[in-house]
Amino acid sequence: MKVFFLDLLAVALFVFALLFSVMVHEFGHFITARKFNMKVTEFFVGFGKRIFSFRRGETEYGLKAILAGGYCKIAGMTPNELMPEGEEDRAFHRHKGWQRTIVLLAGSIGHLLISVILLFALFVGIGEQTYSPIIDTVPKCFTNSCTSTTPAYAAGLQPRDAIVKINGSAITDINNFSKIINRYQGRQLTFEILRNHKHMEFQITPVSQIVNGKQVARIGITINSILIGFQRDNPFVATAKAFGQTGFYIKESLITIPQIPTKIPAIFSAIFSNKPRDPNGPIGVVGVARVAEQTFSDSQSNNSQKIAQFILLIVGLNVFVGIFNLIPLLPLDGGHILIAAIDSYRRRKSLRTGKAVESLNLEKLTPFVVVVFGALVVLAILLLIADIVNPVHI
Repeated sequence: MKVFFLDLLAVALFVFALLFSVMVHEFGHFITARKFNMKVTEFFVGFGKRIFSFRRGETEYGLKAILAGGYCKIAGMTPNELMPEGEEDRAFHRHKGWQRTIVLLAGSIGHLLISVILLFALFVGIGEQTYSPIIDTVPKCFTNSCTSTTPAYAAGLQPRDAIVKINGSAITDINNFSKIINRYQGRQLTFEILRNHKHMEFQITPVSQIVNGKQVARIGITINSILIGFQRDNPFVATAKAFGQTGFYIKESLITIPQIPTKIPAIFSAIFSNKPRDPNGPIGVVGVARVAEQTFSDSQSNNSQKIAQFILLIVGLNVFVGIFNLIPLLPLDGGHILIAAIDSYRRRKSLRTGKAVESLNLEKLTPFVVVVFGALVVLAILLLIADIVNPVHI
């Protein structure tokens, strides 16, 4: 019963986070459009049948039946859309290109701000997970011939010993450990070990060995990593890390998005075969919700780990959606930004030539928009089916 409620809580939190992210996106459009005196007629949570609404000023706010997002309606998106008499200049298409671009960018910027705020809260409130290498095995010899005893065995290291520090420096991951060992080849190191809740020190000198044709330093152990806790940051460090980590997610999204078309065959394969899904491949909203549920139901993780993983999941989703929405294809915001740039170029050209020019009529691009929208719908349906019949497991 407890697991059921945890699963339900995870899905509910995910749905709320997703809906909140969408509304922040739309609020970005709303607030910037109002700033430039564009006419905003509607701001609704959800789609479909109106549940309730109220009007404040010229904008109607409300809730609709299908809680799958929301929208902000800005009047005058196309030249053919009629505006109230005397408010023609408040139409979206009548505004300068840079103003339209800011309004369109504001939605994606909202997603990135969510990322920065969540990461800041994570680094300040919970902290970054810190790991310590833990010794798996301590062989007596490097080879079967046993011409010499390994330094670790000779010093007295044992399996399950946690390596806390080397020469006073904290060891937080395996890579850090390996770098120090290689740097101090032939020189004595002081190992601080945690064994049965007791801190102990050992003096060990790495020796040179040939591994796969390369000369490396070794002490004669195999290691894994264990979580030893969370390290909180002060607000200044947390702010820098939050922006840096958001930048990392942006970079990963820019790499991943162009690869989506090449991943479509793998989605078909996931639907019609029992092969495990690639956890790094495309995943739909249902799939992400299931990952959130798996995160909360993981019995091997403590509450801090579960919250941290959930936050990182929402951060990654927000950054990806924000960057994806900037693809220069209609009906995405990136497509509208492209149209605004073309309009700006044509208007500047008209000033030079003296020839009047109208804004591009998006209605003429309807066939193209239908094709792109249809492709996105098909992709969403494929991911939905794959997430149901062959979900991603973490």
